[in-house]
Order: sequence, then structure tokens, then C-alpha cells
Amino acid sequence: MLPFFLTDGTMPDFSELLQGRIALRNQSMVLAASAIAEAESLLCLDEFTELQNIPSRSWVEASSLKKPECVMAWSKSGLLITDLSEDWASAYRQKEERLDSELWHCRSAVYHFLSKWKGVSLFPPINAEEADPYGFALQKLAEGAKSWEKLELPPSPFWNHPRALSQIPLNPPERPTNSDLFDTLLSRASTRYFNPESALTLNDLSVLLYYAFAPLGTAKSVYTAIHKTSPSGGGLHPTEAYLLVRKVENLRPGLYHYLPQDHSLEVLTTFTEREAAERAVHYAAGQPYVLHAGALIIMASRFYRNHWKYRRNERTYMVMAMDIGHLGQTLYLLSAKLDLGYFFTAAVNAADIESDLYLDGAQQGVMAMFAVGVKHPQATLEFSPFVSRRF
Repeated sequence: MLPFFLTDGTMPDFSELLQGRIALRNQSMVLAASAIAEAESLLCLDEFTELQNIPSRSWVEASSLKKPECVMAWSKSGLLITDLSEDWASAYRQKEERLDSELWHCRSAVYHFLSKWKGVSLFPPINAEEADPYGFALQKLAEGAKSWEKLELPPSPFWNHPRALSQIPLNPPERPTNSDLFDTLLSRASTRYFNPESALTLNDLSVLLYYAFAPLGTAKSVYTAIHKTSPSGGGLHPTEAYLLVRKVENLRPGLYHYLPQDHSLEVLTTFTEREAAERAVHYAAGQPYVLHAGALIIMASRFYRNHWKYRRNERTYMVMAMDIGHLGQTLYLLSAKLDLGYFFTAAVNAADIESDLYLDGAQQGVMAMFAVGVKHPQATLEFSPFVSRRF
């Protein structure tokens, strides 16, 4: 799980410095990305040459290498696996074995583990007693927007293909009668303003979980394919649903795992309401909006569920990410129908959530979250209606 990328830059010329002169010189470097350490390391070309000559499937003695003095640094950076007894070395060996047994594709693993957040905060800290987290967030966003004004103009929201031969107008769309699907679609919109006092009903939460995650049918051949309300590559549905509950009727604040086959919840950890609110903000990388959400639906992928069929395939990870998007849209439509407040976010501290859920990140990893709760009485649509140039 170790790809290399060539890069270059300037650095002090030490031979000139020893002669009392200050000078810079260009130097090519290699960036080594380790899925095991979830970090990148810079190597000089000599180090890269030495490292790439070390076999990937057999052990060698450190003393036999040209640069044995580099072995410890490379090992701690996740570039080498060692047989040392230290905890960090043992953890790296176990993770390497797990990634291999889970059939991760190298490029997918590097992207997933090096793009996973831990301890990130997109906003200044918010007090759990803040009465209006939505207003707090809007104020901080307005302050940050000033920096955008210094940038060049953004790309247009619309694009015409430069090699189009012609343009064919379409008739205005006509809705089928006796169907409220289109009303639900049109009312579907992110709502980040939750009522802090009102609890999400257990029935509404039950509806969301059942119609988004519960199986509706199965098809068996070599493996069991599952039919749900959202599509999934190969009918595999690798996504697990977890809950961080803050305020839900008849449900104690805490962490839960949803069992779709039984339509039930497994209790993992219990919290106070304040503890759940504080964890929600941390899970959402500091986004204040979640402070008053009734619950967060945390979506995690069971990677081997897909890797088993699409073995070490570079497209498999993308399909699992698409599954998360499909589920997000299904949750949006269900929440819109229930007239709840809701929004989807992939800006999450996945590593921290996985720790609380007792997930190792390699067999199962957090991908995104869906916040849901009772809308604040003053919540309004965040967008103005779009007026077409044609009708």
C-alpha cells in the first residue's frame, strides 16, 4: 500500500553555505504515501532507490541495506514493516495484514486513509450551551466569505459544450396526476436550523432507518444480493448505519448500531444529552448546525463486502462512495416527506468516530453522516426559486 510520487522544490545549497555563501538549488524528491501510517513522507532519490529495492513480500535484515540508519525512520513513517516488538510496529503489521486480507486496491486504500480526517474543526469552537448555533454558524461563514472576495470570479454554474452542433428546446415538463413524489422532490432541501427543545419522535427515526436501510428482498446465487430502496453495486449494500442520539423520544442519548435484518438497535454507548451534543459537533468537524440535531445517522462501509466480489479493483471504492450518495438522497426524500429538518455531510472526523464505534477503519470505515431533527420554527429555505429563461 505504498505509491510514490515525484516532486521537486528548492532547498539550501549546503556546499555553498559551508563556504559562507547563501544559495538555493533545485532538488527532486519523492513523496511516499503510506496507507498504514495514514501519512506522507519526503524521500531523496537515493533513499527512494534503496527503498524500492527492498522486497515487498519477504523479510530482509536491516544490516544488509545500504542505508540501515534510515530503517527506523522509514518504519515509523509506515514505509517499511518491521518485526520489532514495540506497540506501533505491531499495530502497523496488523493493519498491513488486514488491508491485504480485506483485498484493498492500493490506490483506493491510499486515497481513503490519507483523506480521512481526525480532529479537524471547520469552525471556531462553539459552547454546548449556545442558544442559536445556526446564527453562530452564519456569522462565522459571513466572516470567512470575505476571503473569497479576493479570489478570481468562480466558474459559472452552467456550462455549454463548445462543440455542440445545435440546441433542441424541450417542452415544459408535465407532472403525472395523483402523485406526491414531485411535491416531495421540490420540498427536498437541506435544513440546518433545528429546534433545541423538541425531540425527534422514535417513529420518525424508525421510518427513516427502515425505508433507507432495511432489506425489501433478496436474490441468492453464489452470494446473497439484497434489494433496498436505494441502488447498490452488485446488490451488495455494504453500508452500515450507526446513530448518535441526542434527543429522541424514548431513546437514551448515546451511540447505536442499526440491525436492518431485525429492524432493531444495538446499544453501544450511553451519554448525557450534553455529551451527545458535544460529540455531534466534533464528529461533524466543528459544524455548529448539528448541536441541536435530534440524531446523526452515521454511514460506514463494510469494505470486504464489495472487495469479495470486485477483488482489488480500483473502481470498487468509488462504487461504495456512490452507495453512500444514493442513501443520502433516499434519507433526504424520506425526511422531506416527514417534514423534518435534515442535511447530509461528508465533512466528518471519520477517524475519531471509528474509535468511538470500535471500528478498525480497514474492515469498516466511516464515510459520511446525515443529521436529522425537528425544524426550528424560524427555519426557512436557504435558496431562492430558480426562474428558467424559457418558462
